[in-house]
Amino acid sequence: QELVLPDFNTNGLYLNAQVAADTNANGTRKDTSRVYVLKRGGIYLANVHIDNNGYTLRIRAEYGSGEKPVIWLVQNTTSGAYPGRFVYVDHNVKLKNLLITGVVEGDTAAMSHMPGGLLQTISAGWDIEIDSCILTNSSGNHVRTDQACRVIKVTNTIFGNMGYLGTSNLGAGKAFDLRAVSCDTLLIQNCSFINSQDRIIRHYTSSAIINHLIFDHNTIVNAMAYHGLLSLGWVGAETRITNNLMIDPFALANDTDKTRQV
Repeated sequence: QELVLPDFNTNGLYLNAQVAADTNANGTRKDTSRVYVLKRGGIYLANVHIDNNGYTLRIRAEYGSGEKPVIWLVQNTTSGAYPGRFVYVDHNVKLKNLLITGVVEGDTAAMSHMPGGLLQTISAGWDIEIDSCILTNSSGNHVRTDQACRVIKVTNTIFGNMGYLGTSNLGAGKAFDLRAVSCDTLLIQNCSFINSQDRIIRHYTSSAIINHLIFDHNTIVNAMAYHGLLSLGWVGAETRITNNLMIDPFALANDTDKTRQV
């Protein structure tokens, strides 16, 4: 089930290409239970988004100590384009002990192509599980559900640098953007949110329900909160917001935009 992937400095292969190549001659996945294991301290580059249509995408760091593997979204030197996302979620996704960044920090050319997000659903009904990761540097939203998720479970994870005015606006820069779709369970626990322009959760003017919301034991630091902080929209059976530390929330003060006020 486990396949250890060498990093870019070892074999010169992009992470997305290695995942895409893990197929049989007829195009089926070699192992539907595959777990991709990244080397501690390794540098992994992605120059095209991953679309996990028909299979669960599982990526984790190798067990043991050492720095998290780093996944950078970089320019495709053939097409000249930059990835718009790390993963277009087309089946279940499980990520553990990774650092995923939309740009190589300090690369001024890449900054002007910062991706709009890191994970975005393009079909409905899947689970997203993220544990002990660092997600940073997207101009819009680190996790976005244009299509409804069943479960989003994020634990022990740092969300950093949400939003970039060079390519977007103050109303972008969110951790979770659920748009107007449903989610049976949204569990966010033991996480930190540092440097956000807009909302930590956006589910405003929703036409579908978050049935179970648990936002517990999280830290929010430097939240500009341009259109709000936790914008939950339509909630259902259970909503728990407990034991959270908030430092400089609503740093831009009360929202004066009447069309967005909550």
